[in-house]
Amino acid sequence: MINNPKKNRNKILYIPLEIFDREIDGGLLLAFEAVKRNWEVIIGSQERIINNIEKNLPGVYFLKHITPGQINIQKRIFNAGNIMFVQDQEGLLQRPGLEYKIRFSNSSISSTKKIFFWGEQQKKDFLDAFGTKYNSKCIVTGSPRADHWELIAREDNNSDKRYILVATSFSHENHALGDKGQYNLLRDVAGVKFGANSSKSIDEYFEAMFKLGSYLIPFYKKLILDLSKRFKNEKIILRPHPSESLEMWSNLTSKLDNVEIRTDGTIIDWLKTSKLLIQYGSSCAIQANILKVPVISLIPKLNRLLRKYDLLFARKASIVCEDNESVISTCEKLINGIKTYESENDKNLDKL
Repeated sequence: MINNPKKNRNKILYIPLEIFDREIDGGLLLAFEAVKRNWEVIIGSQERIINNIEKNLPGVYFLKHITPGQINIQKRIFNAGNIMFVQDQEGLLQRPGLEYKIRFSNSSISSTKKIFFWGEQQKKDFLDAFGTKYNSKCIVTGSPRADHWELIAREDNNSDKRYILVATSFSHENHALGDKGQYNLLRDVAGVKFGANSSKSIDEYFEAMFKLGSYLIPFYKKLILDLSKRFKNEKIILRPHPSESLEMWSNLTSKLDNVEIRTDGTIIDWLKTSKLLIQYGSSCAIQANILKVPVISLIPKLNRLLRKYDLLFARKASIVCEDNESVISTCEKLINGIKTYESENDKNLDKL
């Protein structure tokens, strides 16, 4: 590793934010705690903070990830006399194995002072992927984002529950940048051009994820139509993942008066006013658990290959239904107070 040219650093904490709606609340909580401890905090646009690395006074960078594809940025931060700490903002739900090697590399880990983990499960999966030689760098801290979810959960949550919320996560198959959008981003993140991951491993992973999503999408499209028909007096909010194209969903729902596509606000804002959440493989299932909002996952029977890519903890956070009629029936029972909601995930939240 390159010798750091500047030993005397200022007590300055840089917190770059990439997706403001998702990261701002946790970032501000962390900033508040740092200010109480006499730190100066620079929090804001990742692009602006990173563009000014060499102009900024040396300090501590709290990064949202150290993906292999951004190793040059990490080198710039280090060579400008800074210390790096990281907590992967996408780290709450990751599939063990390759997904960790997409998010980290030996080079990026070596340049980082400490890696903070959401929970014991993430740390274990990380060390399984990279080896116990990095154990001294790993600290289970919880997450400022999760702290914010807990704070929201402690508030008076007796607000009017008005919606059935459906959150989709089909960025591989329905990306806003087209068919190759997610694939190209994945290669960049995984650092294929730097040799951190092979083209073959990324191609195999993308192909499997694409097949999984392509298998599930027709079920979720039909589910929206069925929900609209069966719950004529309920407002259904469809919230696609920020990376998804809206065109497919707009075409599907254009004639459905009780279905509305919404991308504004945060998922927490919508969960607070929703009677239940329907989702697949998303961290919003964990957020809903914390807020005590019932979660339903539509997961039809998967073949052996696709089953490997199913997200275990999102499943455990849910009432799992294998077909649309089961989803409809469960919705009716929850809305009418016939069925109480207990998820297996209550036993697993501490791990995460």
